[in-house]
Amino acid sequence: MTPGGFHTITLGCKLNQFDGAAIEGELTRRGFVAEPDRTRAGVVVINTCTVTHKADAEARRLVRSVRRHNPRCTLLVTGCYAELDAAAVAAIDGVDRVFGNRDKPRLGSILDELGLIGPAATGDRGCDASTELPRALHFGDRTRAFLKIQEGCRLSCSYCIIPTVRGPSRSVATPEIREVLAGLVRSNTSPRVFTLSDGRGMPHALDRVWRRVRNLAGLSGLRLHDLRHSYASVAVSGGEELRTVAALLGHAELETTMGYAHLAEAPLAAAAGRIATKLADSLTPAEPLEAIQPAPRKPTRPPPALPADDNLTAEERWWERQIRAYRKSRLRLKPFCEARGLDPVRMHQALRHHHERAKAWRRLGR
Repeated sequence: MTPGGFHTITLGCKLNQFDGAAIEGELTRRGFVAEPDRTRAGVVVINTCTVTHKADAEARRLVRSVRRHNPRCTLLVTGCYAELDAAAVAAIDGVDRVFGNRDKPRLGSILDELGLIGPAATGDRGCDASTELPRALHFGDRTRAFLKIQEGCRLSCSYCIIPTVRGPSRSVATPEIREVLAGLVRSNTSPRVFTLSDGRGMPHALDRVWRRVRNLAGLSGLRLHDLRHSYASVAVSGGEELRTVAALLGHAELETTMGYAHLAEAPLAAAAGRIATKLADSLTPAEPLEAIQPAPRKPTRPPPALPADDNLTAEERWWERQIRAYRKSRLRLKPFCEARGLDPVRMHQALRHHHERAKAWRRLGR
């Protein structure tokens, strides 16, 4: 097949982005040229994600959209969703080939089977082993390169699909890391972003590898933990929500992530300028403002005049004694009146009068 343009679409995490760079690198090595317009590309590769049901639906929608707008292209679907449910992906009209994550190291053979050969460079076979990094990486016009040093997960959480679609946890050998990193440095692609699939602490062996990699990159003072701060800062400055960044870093509290996200001076200065402009516009009215007069206060009613305790009539004092006895008895009103031979209606009226007097005394602060 004559080499033509290719277009890749990658959904999901940084591991998928690294795999997408490996796919682009293999196609570039075979003589294909990156085509930014998916409707004009001769080969379209969709690298899917399956972390949620919405991600599966997005992948299916994207496949149908690509085929609808580019009916003549060779459409390949790979990634986590293709690994999890290859039959569902293959059932979509217009898909030419489906291969999961486990088949990504066989990308060269898959392209050969489809006739996507092109003038391949000799001596470069891509990646044939699951723990070996691909030699051909293509990050296009991206300013960041990704170096994958771990794959899969050793845990089996009931809510997580990673062990199913990525396999068990395994790390890349140190010589492989050195060789690929040297290639990235030679290609002048920077900075380097190292990804892990979980948030576990680094083993001592990886610390030794990190020191070697750091020295090769000429970043002797850089710590692995510094990369987490850089990751959070770049994500927040790029518009990612703070809660999303916290989930990616494994933080339970947003306050922790706020300590990791360091804002650059340029965005802060730009934000300060925008706020100052808005304040100036709001404080510069078209017509002079008149002084705002406070609303007149409503006159307060004087509290009702209360007779002093000494001015109570004999009857009122008698009812006060009945009310005190009623409170001590813990009986309901009707049983109390029957036991004392009192009129329930008169007793109720005396209670209301007593409560009104108590409220009035409370308003006066007595």
